[in-house]
Amino acid sequence: MAIPYTSSTSLVYETPRTSQCWVEYPFSYANDNVTRLYHHLMVMPGDKYSPLSYNDTMAGVNKPLDSLFADDSTAFWVDDRNLSPIGNNLVTFDRLFAQVPQARTEGAPNYAFAFPSTGASGVTKDISIINGTGKFLTYNGRTEIYFSLTAANSVFFNIGDRVQTSSGGCNVIYYGQTAQVLITGFFIIYEKSASGSNYFYRAVYESDDAVQTRGSVSNFTSFRLLSPVTTNGTFGQERTINADSLINFRYLKTDNILSVRTERGFDVLLKEANLTYTLSNTVTTSTLPSAAEYGGLVYQGGFISGEAESARRWMGNIWEFASRRVRAS
Repeated sequence: MAIPYTSSTSLVYETPRTSQCWVEYPFSYANDNVTRLYHHLMVMPGDKYSPLSYNDTMAGVNKPLDSLFADDSTAFWVDDRNLSPIGNNLVTFDRLFAQVPQARTEGAPNYAFAFPSTGASGVTKDISIINGTGKFLTYNGRTEIYFSLTAANSVFFNIGDRVQTSSGGCNVIYYGQTAQVLITGFFIIYEKSASGSNYFYRAVYESDDAVQTRGSVSNFTSFRLLSPVTTNGTFGQERTINADSLINFRYLKTDNILSVRTERGFDVLLKEANLTYTLSNTVTTSTLPSAAEYGGLVYQGGFISGEAESARRWMGNIWEFASRRVRAS
């Protein structure tokens, strides 16, 4: 005996019926446990098949028959995947309804970016440590320092930052050399922990692998924090650096992608006398951003737009916009 919906002349099951349904969280790996993708495995006569509209929601007449889900007017039809015949004039397919995903940020590989120059000579900023806590030492078989900062000063220093002491030091002999010299390079913070109302730090010498012999050490009382923006580059010459980067994702449902404005990539604009702007590869007091503004981004480890925002169709008429951000340097 044939099942009732094997013939297209029958009025039974002429619309898709749900044989199985499940929900997917497509961005759960990025800690987005809100955005849903609804799956409905459908069966119907093949000659009666037609897709829905991108603006149809999973509610009312467009919600699949026998769906186990409650109506969701925020979920839109985006695709009928894997449409295929299963015999007796029947087809099966996966009918998908998707919510517009939430914005998110993900890590990305290092990115070669042409940073602007300043052509400036450089400035320094001294930050004092808590008295008596700064010391050079050999720890874990490495050349290290430890120190404590007040809570107010600790906001400037985090794990991974490169710091330089402005007093004291450690005498070393480098491989291939015979003379003892005082370390003047950077230390990389690898530990930051609360100590009462203050913060305790440990940092390892960046070039410790070059050290053959460690000599006398002394204490120090402050850091000399060098602002990279004021020491990099020659006036008029960009500097290409492999910088750490992130990618911001945002989503938009639209039937007209040409109407959407996307974010520009970072550039430096110089204001001319006739109130027009021209592109520049050097930040100065007369550019947008100014040298002071850009220096603030570098000092705080801020990010700039590494390239123009790109758009691609995610599903249906839901578009994904990706914007690469690089750490200012």
